[in-house]
This record gives sequence, C-alpha cells and structure tokens, in this order.
Amino acid sequence: VHFNPAKPYIFTSGWASPTYIDCRKLISFPRARTKLMEMAQLTIERETPNGAQKTTYKLDGSTSEITMGQGTAKAKATWDGAKLKIETTREGQNGTTTTTAVYSIEGGKLTVATTAPGRNGGEPTTRTATYTKG
Repeated sequence: VHFNPAKPYIFTSGWASPTYIDCRKLISFPRARTKLMEMAQLTIERETPNGAQKTTYKLDGSTSEITMGQGTAKAKATWDGAKLKIETTREGQNGTTTTTAVYSIEGGKLTVATTAPGRNGGEPTTRTATYTKG
C-alpha cells in the first residue's frame, strides 16, 4: 500500500487518489490475500433458542442473503463514519419489513441501536443495548 497525499496517484479512470494498492504483490501471497478478503466481512454469533447462529455480512455495501430463524432475509452493511449500519429486509405476514441496526464503539463500550417497524403499522421503535467486555 502506497500513500502520498502531496502527489496523488492518477488511476486509468482519470480519478486521483492519495492511496494506491499494488495488487500484483498481493497475488504472490495467497495467505495474505485470503486474510484481506476475510477482513471485508463481519461475522456475528448469537445465541438463539435453537443454539448458536452465525451471520456473515459483507462490508462492501453489497447485499448478503442471511438466515433468520427458518427463513431468509437480505442484509446490507455500510459504514457511516465510525459506525456500522446493517439494514435487514425480509418478507413477513404483513409484507416487507426493514430493520436497521447501528453498531458503534466509544470508551470501550459497544452500543447497538436497533430500529424496527412498529406493531400494527405503528411508529418505528428503537432499542439500544450497550455491551462492556469483561
């Protein structure tokens, strides 16, 4: 990885960037390449009534198909500054619903703010949970 804010690199597209990644070198190191690709995703493990459930989200803003209970949903993870936002959309009895979870870390604490549609068409509600390691 090269970084030069004083003299940006000009890509073939014509765009200028202070950062340049020489992928030719990355191809020569398969283990490093695999590790880098793993860093482009997030896996969250939850305890459910049916046991532990792992959910993997792509961190490049593309849509992932995830398992939710006995069904599936579509999830999209995007960064908003230092916060990670995951929007999950699924089909239910009353049509399509979207839930948004925003993850942030401050002062050694993980905060998850989850906004879900209100019951029976009511106003959306937000639940906030804070976790401390230890």
